[in-house]
Amino acid sequence: MRSLANGKFGAFIIRSVEEGGRTCANGLPLVPPNVRMLGRFQHMKALRHENLCQYLDLFRCSLAKNLVIIVSEHHLSNLQQLCKNTNLTSLEVIDLSLQIAKGLEYLHEQGYVHGNLDISNIEVFQIKPIKIRLASYALSYLTDFGEDSESLIINSPYCSAPEILLSGSCSEKSDVWSFGMVVQQMYTKTLFSDYWSGPQFISIIEKCCKTIENANQCLFNTLQKTTDYEKNDTLEKIIMNCINALPSKRPTITEILKDLNLNDSEIEDFEYVDINALREEIQERMNTEKCFILSEMPIEDAFFLWKMSGASCESIMIRKGVIQLRAPVSTVPSSVIEDFVFFGNEESRQFQFDDCLVILPDDKLLEKISSLKITDVIRPIYFARITDSTEDIIIDRKTSSLTVVIKEKDVKYQAQRMSILRHLVDCIQFDGMEELLRKEAFVDIPPVLRSRVWRSLLHVEDEDCLDFYNLDTLAPHTSDRQLDVDIPRCHQYEDMMTSPAAHSSLRRILKAWLLSNTNYVYWQGCDSLAAPFLLLNFNDPQIALPCLNEFINRYLFNFFLRDNSAIIQEYLAVFNHLLAYVDAQLYTHLADLGFFPELYAIPWFLTCFAHVLPMHKLYHVWDYVLLHDTSFPLMVGLAVMKQLRPRLIDSSFNDAILLFSDLPDLPIDKLIENAVYYYKTIPPSCTFRVHDSPWKATYSDAPYNLNREISPFTVAELKELNCPRMSKDEFCWRVHQQSIVVIDIRSSMDFNRGCVIRSIHYGNIEDDTFKNVMNAFKIAQENCHPICVVWGKDFAAAVRFSGKLVFKSINGVCILDGGFENIRDDRSLITIGHFKIIEL
Repeated sequence: MRSLANGKFGAFIIRSVEEGGRTCANGLPLVPPNVRMLGRFQHMKALRHENLCQYLDLFRCSLAKNLVIIVSEHHLSNLQQLCKNTNLTSLEVIDLSLQIAKGLEYLHEQGYVHGNLDISNIEVFQIKPIKIRLASYALSYLTDFGEDSESLIINSPYCSAPEILLSGSCSEKSDVWSFGMVVQQMYTKTLFSDYWSGPQFISIIEKCCKTIENANQCLFNTLQKTTDYEKNDTLEKIIMNCINALPSKRPTITEILKDLNLNDSEIEDFEYVDINALREEIQERMNTEKCFILSEMPIEDAFFLWKMSGASCESIMIRKGVIQLRAPVSTVPSSVIEDFVFFGNEESRQFQFDDCLVILPDDKLLEKISSLKITDVIRPIYFARITDSTEDIIIDRKTSSLTVVIKEKDVKYQAQRMSILRHLVDCIQFDGMEELLRKEAFVDIPPVLRSRVWRSLLHVEDEDCLDFYNLDTLAPHTSDRQLDVDIPRCHQYEDMMTSPAAHSSLRRILKAWLLSNTNYVYWQGCDSLAAPFLLLNFNDPQIALPCLNEFINRYLFNFFLRDNSAIIQEYLAVFNHLLAYVDAQLYTHLADLGFFPELYAIPWFLTCFAHVLPMHKLYHVWDYVLLHDTSFPLMVGLAVMKQLRPRLIDSSFNDAILLFSDLPDLPIDKLIENAVYYYKTIPPSCTFRVHDSPWKATYSDAPYNLNREISPFTVAELKELNCPRMSKDEFCWRVHQQSIVVIDIRSSMDFNRGCVIRSIHYGNIEDDTFKNVMNAFKIAQENCHPICVVWGKDFAAAVRFSGKLVFKSINGVCILDGGFENIRDDRSLITIGHFKIIEL
């Protein structure tokens, strides 16, 4: 991964065309050109090569609606300045040509053309030896070859191929011409811009190209202003071949590389370094450079911190005068017709800007990062032992306890967290690292590392990613029609999800999921479920697919069968029981209204809240879902109910319907806090489902590592209950731990023959005053202990009695699965004597 080193962040502006406000045939607004560019830009961000400056982000301007700002890696020195200040040898020219050709070859292999190659946008990032990177590449792809921008972006005419100057079209052969012109300037030590203006140079190109047969020789001789350079036959041959007026006669970059590689053996090997010298150099830099931490940081991490440390790119551009704003009243069109199609006053609506590259200031970022110690960020993690606490790794406990929103805006905290989590993810294959990663992820997950952390938590290996390429996602599928309807409406508030590139990728991922799971069918909401994995792995659908597969296999197992009624109904019944367990009063009120989970909770659990929560909140919820077992989505549902409780507890049926049809903004930190609290306090076996996933989370501590299985009930039988059931193993553990209140409703005779230690006998279940046991119930609820009903051979009596407790607003009620007969042979639980008998 590339570090920032001595690089900066450079930004430049592109103006998109104006679309008015028209709508598509499906009634949705026409995708704006800047959104289409945003989708294409995600593919450009994935380009990684040693000789290419890395693209970092694209911002849509909020004030100047038709402008987009592109941010990329930038270096202060370029090849034009180097040629002016340095007398390059022929070997150095060959080496530089080789680097440029390698960058172009990579672009062509990936299906892109540079289209804008010039000696001024080839940046020098290292002097000894000279290392360069190409900048401002693939802009023709970004703008759809000018369709989405007002005009084709041409940096300068000095290296532009004739076909670009004539028609604006560019191709791989156009890059070859530009390459030849750059090499000629280095080789002949003649910078074209020093001798000719743009129009003058274009006239020279036009004049020379009229003589097709010897245009290249004519052009070479014309542009050669000095003979004081070292002759090299290889370079002259390459230049002559590249500046041929006919594109078909020009060689490919691969052929040029072969010619350059013939002389590669003559180039001195600059890669050798002495390890001791390197160690001393690093130590000296650590002691002397204030920005050492930032320079060694991955460039994506550095830019993420930059975005948190100060003003936005747009405000910087406006402050520097690069973007000149106009009064809104002066930009009003003369007329608006039909679907907001604008006419008149077009010039005023086009905001003016300077066509230049702006170096984004990083003073505030440096100030904050330089206040950190190197050991705070580059902190050793000892593999020898894994402690039970995270004290050794978490640096700022005060900050780590703050809300997620605040933590994600704290530059220092995020710098520390990114360093720790990246270290753990990189060494996840080592023994014990997964456990340590889980402990750290419980604190929080930095946004820039979320995709890699999720992949590690889901155990997605490299071989799992190969399946995507074996699936024909372009062939027609029975779900195509439904996809056409759902995908354009999926998370429309996210700019990225409105782009055609996102729609295409999401379609491929969903079709690949259907093809790899032939027992599943597409249900409405699957698009929302896949969207987070798409956004986190936009350029890696082969990773998004196995992540989606594993997530569904764990938390939504068999939810997407053609007939999923049994699975969904059981899930909703268990959720209803858990609601009665944690909030009997709310459960009773909703039951009286006839307002059951089938009316509001299906979209929650079918999409694991992806259909009801905005993406930025969904990420944080899923961070915790992936750290828990398959019952955690139920806890999230309970946490949502707690947030809505003040409005639900006194609502009518219609009020409740309206509330759930448009959920209010839910504070995500409180939501997660409540979900984790429920997960820790609700007995794990109370979440048992017959149709649960075969995947089981690994726990070493009770009660989570105990057997949760209980007697399978049909959906109809589950709906007869008003509370959950507890398994035998957990019941025994809780009795020994004295973390349960046991209410025995058998007859006095049966109770005296044998009872659970410390149990309370309540023989007359028809009495619903519960006066003599209310104090025990109160203590149990204060200590978050379950109140478990033990029954004999009359299960219906247990159902009635537990229902009475719930309808009395007593929380924590559950029933022992199998009753006393299930535990009577366990001598460690049973006693002849008893502590308390209540006969009424």
